[in-house]
Amino acid sequence: MGRAVLAAMAALALGFVAEAAQPKLILHMDFNTVQRTKAAVVGLLREAAAMGYTAVLWEVEDKVKWDLAEIAGPEAFAKDEFREILAEADRLGLEPIPLLQVFGHGEYILTKKPYVALRENPKEPDCYCVSKPETFEFQKKLLAEYLDLFGPKVKWFHLGADEAYGFAKCPVCSKRDKMELYLE
Repeated sequence: MGRAVLAAMAALALGFVAEAAQPKLILHMDFNTVQRTKAAVVGLLREAAAMGYTAVLWEVEDKVKWDLAEIAGPEAFAKDEFREILAEADRLGLEPIPLLQVFGHGEYILTKKPYVALRENPKEPDCYCVSKPETFEFQKKLLAEYLDLFGPKVKWFHLGADEAYGFAKCPVCSKRDKMELYLE
C-alpha cells in the first residue's frame, strides 16, 4: 500500500476522531425504492429534528432530476424542489450527508442504455467496472452534480461501496489487487 494512501487514511481517521467528540444522530433518508412527496419528506425531517436527530444521510439515487436526465425516475424531484427540502432540513439544524453509490447498487443507472458499458459484468446491472476510465469520468460528473445540489454545507460525503458482489471480476479488474483497486 502506498505512502499517500496510508497518509490519506490517517487523515480521514483523525477527522473521524475529532467528529466523535460531537456525536451525531443520523437519519438515513433512503429513496432507493420509495418516492415520497415533498410534504412527507418535510414531515419526516421535522419529526426527526424534534427527536434529536442532527444529520440526514441522503440516499436519493434517481429521485432527483439530474442533468444526466436519463437516470431520473418518473416521479423525481426537480432540483429546485429538492433544494427547498434541503433548506428546510438546514432550518431544522439537520446537517446534510449525501450518499452516492460508486461500486455496487448501480441498477438505477446501469440499466439505462447510455451506461450499460460501465458495468463490471455486461449481464449484471448492479456493479460498476472501476477499471474503465469512462466510469470514473461519469462518476466525477455525478459527484459534481451532488455537490452542487447539496451546496457548501456538505462536510461529509458517503461514497457507497458495499454489496458490490461483482467487483473486480472483469478481465481487467481481476488481474489487479482488489484492495488497491478499491482504494484507487
